[in-house]
Amino acid sequence: MNWHTDPTEYPPFVQPAALAEKPRTAWTMAEARRYFDWLMSVLPERVATVTRFLGLDSDGSPADMLLAASEQMARFLPLPGVSTEGRIVRSVLRGHEIETNTGPVVTAIGYSLAADLGLLMATMLRAGCPDLRWEIVTRPRSDADYHLPVLLPFGPVHMEPIQVSVNTAHRVLAGTRPASGWREVYDWWRDRCRA
Repeated sequence: MNWHTDPTEYPPFVQPAALAEKPRTAWTMAEARRYFDWLMSVLPERVATVTRFLGLDSDGSPADMLLAASEQMARFLPLPGVSTEGRIVRSVLRGHEIETNTGPVVTAIGYSLAADLGLLMATMLRAGCPDLRWEIVTRPRSDADYHLPVLLPFGPVHMEPIQVSVNTAHRVLAGTRPASGWREVYDWWRDRCRA
């Protein structure tokens, strides 16, 4: 398999089936712990895979690695199988039917790439900020990251690196974030962990 010519061969990011069948907000604490344990067990291999796939120099600085990763992701994201053009969503707003284009969205493969790049950023942040630790968000239930593993402390906020990276991918695809997006995101969070 030559990932550089066919990114659709990238290994999918698939959580345990029993957990995927249930909404995350309905997980028990034991299920949230099972997801946490699963993620921590696959994290080193997922990070190694995305590092190899993007051709990153693991001896380089985090900033240089993420700049190179950003450039590669900007090249791969628009490819068929990695993203789609999006779709038209019809809705009614105050009695008027409107259509909204979702804009480009990542496919399962694009999600997998972005998720793994988020895990790489998390690994780099932890290496540079030894006080950071993984924890499960247990309250409030309304937290966007409820039941998910997050890095903290970043002052009053925490970082869920997978969603941060997937959001970055969508913004790069939409052209609302430059190709250097992951480097900028990393710099922003790194500055918070040293504050």
